Order: sequence, then structure tokens, then C-alpha cells
Amino acid sequence: MKAVRMDNFGDVTLQDIEIPKPKPDEVLVRVRASSINPVDYKIGNGMLSFLAKQPMPLVLGWDVAGDVIETGAFSKAFNPGDRVFAMAEIGLDGTLAEYCVVKRDHLALLPESISYEDAGALPMVLLTAWQALITEGNLHRNQRLLIQQGAGGVGHIAIQLAKIMGAHVIVMTSSKNKAFVESLGADEVIDYEKQDVVSYLAEKPVDLVLESLYGEAQTQAIRVLKPGGKLVSISGLLPETEAAAKEAGVDASFVFVQGDASLLKRATEFIARGDIKPFISQTISLTDFQKGFDQSESGRTRGKIAVTMD
Repeated sequence: MKAVRMDNFGDVTLQDIEIPKPKPDEVLVRVRASSINPVDYKIGNGMLSFLAKQPMPLVLGWDVAGDVIETGAFSKAFNPGDRVFAMAEIGLDGTLAEYCVVKRDHLALLPESISYEDAGALPMVLLTAWQALITEGNLHRNQRLLIQQGAGGVGHIAIQLAKIMGAHVIVMTSSKNKAFVESLGADEVIDYEKQDVVSYLAEKPVDLVLESLYGEAQTQAIRVLKPGGKLVSISGLLPETEAAAKEAGVDASFVFVQGDASLLKRATEFIARGDIKPFISQTISLTDFQKGFDQSESGRTRGKIAVTMD
């Protein structure tokens, strides 16, 4: 089979390799669609080398939608032919391949009404948004939420999820993406190129911040929270941010996404109804993976880059 595999950090190529065999707690999936996430190129180029959990070589990519081919001895809840989707375990052999193995507790059934392409674009960004906003952030109706980078992969799904929860959603983005985030449900839009977020929210602070920018923008975000509010970072917490949060009487925490079939199963109802839908800005073939990595690394991707098999 063909797979995007690295033999060492910085050495990522499309290779012909053996189809993997599922362990007892795994399922072999024929990949119909996947997608590009920043973690893919960041592990590939060594920026996040510490996330690699196995010796080289390593197949990259961790979103998948496809069909069950074979099940491990302890994975008989799934049957050959089942449509499924998942976020595989980051750092182990992944999903940018014609076939992949996925742990059974990461894998959810995919209704016929949801396309492979949509399902392949969703798992990582959907789980990130859910775990940050709901599991960690405890977001609920009528709370004021600030989302940084609202037009990106996680951000554009977070807007939709927050509106399902009944929150008032304030989004930071560029002027060119204003109409896009408003179409997803943003109640207010802050043009970060022209407006200062701290000044904008000085008289109307927020309950929760979904932080993804790191650096100075992270520490500044503490200043837009109400007393007792919370910042949830998906970029990694700085010591300065933790100190600023303590001084301001707010909470700050970091969420690193985890595969979770139960959350994907709960989300299928929203996806099937169209309440959550990925915006796919580009669809590429597996052979063009490097174009996807380059686009993702530019930091200017609206929504997601889908990958389909040749």
C-alpha cells in the first residue's frame, strides 16, 4: 500500500509498504479519506519530535474515515464493511495511507448520511474543540466565549459547537474571513489586524477563551476574562500565562486532544443534521501530501485540507 511515512525527522516521503495487521484491540481500516492537521508536518519536520511514540519509520496523519476490513480478536464490535471514522493515536503509525489500524476505543460508526470526505476532515478538530470547550471549559448557554483563529481548522468547528451550546461567540480573525465566520454563527468578530482585543473587550469581558496563538497573545487573553473565568489553551501554557491567571483570579489550563469514540458517536447526530460541518478549502490526493503540508504550515488555511485516496 502507499503511505506518507518518515524515516527520520525531516525525511517524509510517499512509500510502498506492507498493509498493517491489527492487534487484538485494533481494527484494520481501508482509508477513504483523511485530512491534514498542523501536528502532521510538525512531527514530520521534528518541531514536535517528542510526540513520536514509536521508533522510525512512522506513518503520519491521524484523521480517518473508511471501511472496516479486518478486526482484532478483541474488537468484534465492528464487522468487515462497517463505515467508520476516528482520530488515531497521535505518535503511532497513522492514517495518511491506503490502509491503517485504529484502536477500537477510538473508532466510531459512520452513518451513511455523512460523506467520507466530511468525516475524514473532522475527528481531530472536532475532538479538540469538544474537549477544550465542553469537557475542560464547561461551556454553557449564554456564556461569552472568545475564539482565537476562528477561521482555522479547530476554530471554525468550535464556532459551530459553541452555538449548539447556546453561547455568545466572539471570534478573532482577519477582515477577509469576517463573512466566513459570521456564516458559521459568530455573534461578534474582532479584526485582529485593526482592533485590539483587550480594548474591545475591556467593558464586556468573557467567561471563556479558546486560546491557540501562544506567545504574547496568550498572556494578553488573561486580561479579557471575567473574574473566575477560564482560558483553555490548545497551544501550550506559558509560565507567564499561569502567573498572570493566578494574579487575575482566573483559571488557565492546557488541552491536548485525545481520541475518543464516545464523543464522535455523540457528535454524529449534529453532523448528520448539518449543525456541524467542516469547511473543506482544498481536496488533495495522497500523492500530493506535501502541498497540503506546505499549505498548513503557511498558517493561512481556511477550514480543513481533505485528503482522498487515488
